[in-house]
Amino acid sequence: GGDSAPVAHEETPVESTQVLLPKRQPKTPPRGTEMPQLSPPSMRAIERREPLDAEGRGRSGSLFEPAVSTAGGTGESRPLSTSSVPPGPFGPGSAMPRPGGGKPADDFAVKASVTALRYCTEDSPQFARMVAEVWFRTPTDAERVGFRPL
Repeated sequence: GGDSAPVAHEETPVESTQVLLPKRQPKTPPRGTEMPQLSPPSMRAIERREPLDAEGRGRSGSLFEPAVSTAGGTGESRPLSTSSVPPGPFGPGSAMPRPGGGKPADDFAVKASVTALRYCTEDSPQFARMVAEVWFRTPTDAERVGFRPL
């Protein structure tokens, strides 16, 4: 027999196989590329608002209310508070607070929290601490739309 010994193919275990990968380099931007420069703010014209009156009320209402022209608003005859306060989100007897939560007019005496659906009157111990999210003229106006006393 001319048969020679069978050739043994040695298999290398997977653990000993080494694949050399290039070393990871920290990612740095190419030279000359710094942070992108922000463009200066645009100087487009903005609509001028009416100045506030003596009580600090402006004649511009909420963004969600239609703009109503107050023709002939020279201020000679003092308008009733119902016409000088824009209608509130809960119908008649409600009004949005002035900036800082202040009364929209002197005849509004009830502070209310929209998130809690609670209100309190000026004689309530919590009145000073409550942040008015909406004002009502009377507790009846508040209860008519589902608010409860605090």
